[in-house]
Amino acid sequence: MEKFIKNYWKNSMISSILIILVSLILMLKPMEALYVATIFFGVSIFMVGIGHIIAFIFSEQEGDVFNFEFLEGVLCIFFGLLIAYNPSKVLSGINSIIGMWIIINSLIRIQIALNISGDTKKQMWIIGLSLLSFIFGITILSNVAGIVTAIPFLIGSFLLYTEVINIVEYICIIKDMKLLKKAVKKK
Repeated sequence: MEKFIKNYWKNSMISSILIILVSLILMLKPMEALYVATIFFGVSIFMVGIGHIIAFIFSEQEGDVFNFEFLEGVLCIFFGLLIAYNPSKVLSGINSIIGMWIIINSLIRIQIALNISGDTKKQMWIIGLSLLSFIFGITILSNVAGIVTAIPFLIGSFLLYTEVINIVEYICIIKDMKLLKKAVKKK
């Protein structure tokens, strides 16, 4: 389970850094950046897919029923290529794509937080922040008041916020894993 969490969060960190860059572009040049951001988003999903495939190849699969690295990798590669090569079609449904991505990502983080034993206060923070990300995803998905087409800046802000949350959660989990290892060694 520890290897799965480390691999997931390493891939997630790479994705977060790339998406933070995209969100900053959206915030500074909103309308001009949508086309480029869509291609960049597709490429970043493709790269995350490659990371998942590599993680699957080098992981121990014996008895690990929670290892979905290969499936995640194939799906990310497929959708990454689809998005990168069809940016104009993607832009017509960008609110659905971004909203679903944020929702799925927040649900995965909630599940990981529930599986981690230890400091329940940190677990609750991770779950709370992930639920906030989930709400942002629903807001984008529902396109309330034309959010996506009228205010790309807001999308950039939501993306930036959710990816900063992702990085903070990664740091919390890695610290907890290190503390747990030290405690086990002392026993």
